Amino acid sequence: MGLIDIINEFLSKTVDEYSENGHKATLEATDSNGLIDIAYYTYWFDDYSKEFGSMPFFYKIAQTDIAPFIRKITVRGEDEGVNGTQNWDLATLLKAKPIFTHLEEFNLPLNDSETHHQKIVTYDDMYNENGALGFLLDAAPKLKSLTAPSAPSANFFERENHSLTELNLQSGYTHQNFIKNLAASTCFSSVAKLTFRDYAQTYMDDYEKDCVPYEQYEALFNATGLPMLKEITLIATVITAEQQAALAKQAESKGIALSFLAE
Repeated sequence: MGLIDIINEFLSKTVDEYSENGHKATLEATDSNGLIDIAYYTYWFDDYSKEFGSMPFFYKIAQTDIAPFIRKITVRGEDEGVNGTQNWDLATLLKAKPIFTHLEEFNLPLNDSETHHQKIVTYDDMYNENGALGFLLDAAPKLKSLTAPSAPSANFFERENHSLTELNLQSGYTHQNFIKNLAASTCFSSVAKLTFRDYAQTYMDDYEKDCVPYEQYEALFNATGLPMLKEITLIATVITAEQQAALAKQAESKGIALSFLAE
């Protein structure tokens, strides 16, 4: 039995044991030049387990006989949640101290205009990111692409250098000064593409005050620690048309392709 078969058999128990209420989880592990790409789709709420404290899938892929062989992880889930929130808690994954020697791509589900339950990343919490994405970088030194529905904490930037080349992030419930911290960083010299969705809780009164201020975006285009950054997409910002024009002018002068999207 090959490694693919072993992983599929091992992880399929997660699908069988934690699919409830008529909702079927699916999981597939495929070969990628001798490494493993894992795609997992789950009914989010039923996939939580008291035995492991959080996602049993995350617990299983963190084990030493699987983690070093994974190249790509993609997780998706139904639009379900608790109190309007779908939190993807990475504590079970990261507390196991996994060694993702070859992990290059990590994808969690994102929010869009059709989302009914706000997707966020958490760490031992229902609502707070608590450093989860920084801990992920600690465990995955060769990660190149990260997609996640929350902005990272300051610990995301507390490293000498990292191999990331592409970031697709959303604010979630708080932007955590991500754009400001990224602009001041020196550890992501390989990042070439950034997609960022600003705080988009438009149903809240005065939600704009929790969005990224123009000055932080301006600092991003004056950053000296991001020499490879050549493509930026900003989504759902609340900066003015004049401010967008000013950023576009800066981007053009630096050879950066800049796009603004409403959603």
